[in-house]
Amino acid sequence: MKKLSYLILFSFLFPVSLTYAQKSELFFHYGFIFPHRKGVNHLIKRHVPAMEFNWFLQKYDENKQWYYQYNYPEKGIGMMWFDFGNPQQLGYGLSVYPFWNFYFSPNSATLLSFKSAAGIGWVTKPFREETNYKNILIGSYLNAFIHFALNCRLRLSDRIFVSTGISFSHFSNGAYRMPNLGMNIPAIKAGMLVNIGEKNEYPVVEEAAFKKSKYFNLMINGGVKEIYPLSRRKFPVMSLNVNYNWNYTPKSIVSAGLDLYHNSSYKTIFENDSTMELKNYIGIEPSVVLGFGKIFGKTQFQFQTGFYLYTYLPRFMNMYQRISIRREIIPALFFDLSLKSHLFVADYIGFGIVYNWKHE
Repeated sequence: MKKLSYLILFSFLFPVSLTYAQKSELFFHYGFIFPHRKGVNHLIKRHVPAMEFNWFLQKYDENKQWYYQYNYPEKGIGMMWFDFGNPQQLGYGLSVYPFWNFYFSPNSATLLSFKSAAGIGWVTKPFREETNYKNILIGSYLNAFIHFALNCRLRLSDRIFVSTGISFSHFSNGAYRMPNLGMNIPAIKAGMLVNIGEKNEYPVVEEAAFKKSKYFNLMINGGVKEIYPLSRRKFPVMSLNVNYNWNYTPKSIVSAGLDLYHNSSYKTIFENDSTMELKNYIGIEPSVVLGFGKIFGKTQFQFQTGFYLYTYLPRFMNMYQRISIRREIIPALFFDLSLKSHLFVADYIGFGIVYNWKHE
């Protein structure tokens, strides 16, 4: 019955969006939950079918240089429905997200593109101590949702395209509510795009002069997380990050810096485990950080890898990863939303601010 209700929802959305959107796209996915931990195999019963619907909100702005620099990417809003293949323990998933399509060659008959999306996801059967204790993948109904896809469109006419590709989807709450191993879903996909609106003409853009620059930035970032054993207590975590950045092209940044990380849950972790001993605790873990970023006008996407100089817990190669989305609020001041993880295990979702100052 739930499957039927979702299918009806998509069937209503499809014609409405075709009427009011310039482009609409429908995909069918077929994938699986990747077993990134040995203890999750009992939850994987069968493959994961999914449906994806996208509608495009396209309007080119000749005053935005980055549209031209990235081959006129497309933006829109999307929705996906998942059958996780285990209705009793995992249930179903629904996600809503904004997205960008980046084209490798926008004027060819066969269009190859990369899709990047981030939004919210809803899981119908999260972990519950009394009623669903075997679901160790997701502990909350509401989650963050991340989606990437490599698409290939074949033009049948000016208005109709058929598409195929591969995708990767991820549900996680960033350890806000445990358990949170997360769900990683690789898939193959196929579908169709219909163009109803007027044909877009790419604006003629005069490329602005670019000057390489170097600058420092300071980031203050924080969030909360839970730990095992489950107590539903939230532990504050914070990070202070100083980076030296080199903006070497209009689209790209590389960086290096230092990170000071404070996790208030460590004392409780050691109190709960008699086999571990907390030595020389000062509450701070210093690390060296290397990063790479892409610039999209006033928005930046940053990926950083950190190497702990000192850590209280055993880590794989003493390293971590941080993915950030930053949006300029006023000149030199950015809002930061980030996810810190240790390989496939989320540490926390953080919110913060970043201040840039130039190095002459």
